[in-house]
Amino acid sequence: MSFVSEFMCASLVNYAGFNTSFVQSTNSSKKCDLLIDSYFIEIKTAIDDFRYGTKIDDDLICELHGTLTIDKIVNALGDALQKENLDLVMLNVVSTSLGMGIVKYRKNNSLSFADAMRRAIEYVNQSKKDGRYLIAVIFSCYIDDVSSEFKVNSFIVKYPLSHENYQVDNDCLPSDCIYI
Repeated sequence: MSFVSEFMCASLVNYAGFNTSFVQSTNSSKKCDLLIDSYFIEIKTAIDDFRYGTKIDDDLICELHGTLTIDKIVNALGDALQKENLDLVMLNVVSTSLGMGIVKYRKNNSLSFADAMRRAIEYVNQSKKDGRYLIAVIFSCYIDDVSSEFKVNSFIVKYPLSHENYQVDNDCLPSDCIYI
């Protein structure tokens, strides 16, 4: 289990101004990791194989699409969909080529984590009406090499869900579903 991501997310979300608490799990049901205000959040951590973590696409959208549609990520999101009362997924991509790509391409121009969370909650509320999307906040953290400040880059993805079984449809992630 990856407790570091859960604690990091709880801290980041609390710092962004949201009420945060951990959800107590039981052996009988699959529970989400965090309760943020009244929203149930599942936290997933992506880790690339070493050879993938060192290769970054020339374009951030290509890197996003490539990473966010690999089976490992889609399966992790599918696992999140099995959680009771799921509202939102937070995906930590620090240890991936996408995490490095975000730093490379969005270092000085990124959606703030607080804004990403607020927008994601708006999308969650919209999605609850039609059930067509799984909303995910994708984030990466780093220490700025100039200012030595801790930085968080984040963006939102609206994953289309297949209507037959409400699973993530990894064949259908149009670029207009990615909000940077």
